[in-house]
Amino acid sequence: SAGNFNLGRIRSFPIPLPSLEEQNEIVNKIDSLFKVCDELEIQIDSSKVNSEMLMQSVLKEAFEK
Repeated sequence: SAGNFNLGRIRSFPIPLPSLEEQNEIVNKIDSLFKVCDELEIQIDSSKVNSEMLMQSVLKEAFEK
């Protein structure tokens, strides 16, 4: 309950942090993964466009005969 909430006690809890070097490594890894995600998103969008074009081509071919 809110009555037992003691901000002072919460602030006294130690919060372990990785070294600055490790924090930088983590940030670099996350940046790298975001770049991969961006590249995958571009490939997915391109695949969608290609599949739509293929479908239109197939339909056009089917109805022209």
